[in-house]
Amino acid sequence: MSQKNRYRAVLVAAIALSVGGIIWAISTKHSEYGDRGGAIAVAVALVVFFLDRNYPDKLYKIVSGEASELRKDLPEEERQAAASLQTDDLERRIATLEKGIKDIHTKVNLRSESQKLQTKYLVWATLIGTLVWGFGGAFAKALINR
Repeated sequence: MSQKNRYRAVLVAAIALSVGGIIWAISTKHSEYGDRGGAIAVAVALVVFFLDRNYPDKLYKIVSGEASELRKDLPEEERQAAASLQTDDLERRIATLEKGIKDIHTKVNLRSESQKLQTKYLVWATLIGTLVWGFGGAFAKALINR
């Protein structure tokens, strides 16, 4: 399942739990149950999203992985004396380093986009759940008493 589909599923679950709590409160005629679905929705959303948020570790692995690949590509050149390097070697080395930096930049940007997507869905799932948690009982009571 893609990240976006997983985040959508959590959002749908938060909505379903929130609405389900209100329906449960109306059907049992206990308005205080109306906020429980929202509380469960917030808990589920936070568990799913925060268990997946190991971004510092992911970023470290991206950077250290790229750095070790660069070191692997250039071990012999690192041991050479600076005087013995020719212009072609320096240009190749600079090109290799530039490519490595661009690769790191691309991978970090991809992780950043993933984090923005996750944050968007987390905001909506917890907002809906929190509102129902706070006002679901009152809403259910109004519907019971009408």
